[in-house]
Amino acid sequence: MKLLIRKYRKQRGMTQRQLAAKIGKSRPTLTLIELGINRISANDLYKIAQVLNVRIDKLFQPNGDQQPAA
Repeated sequence: MKLLIRKYRKQRGMTQRQLAAKIGKSRPTLTLIELGINRISANDLYKIAQVLNVRIDKLFQPNGDQQPAA
């Protein structure tokens, strides 16, 4: 699964520094989360969704190579 945090952050006109401050993380940590290098906790995902005013499920994009569930 790919996270769409960057997409929604940019749509809201927020910088990484601003979003990171609102969720209590450093900008480098948020960068690694956006790039998919660092895993994200459910708690941090919830905080990001709240700050960006989106449902948590909207922050996920399924990979194109996954097979649909049977």
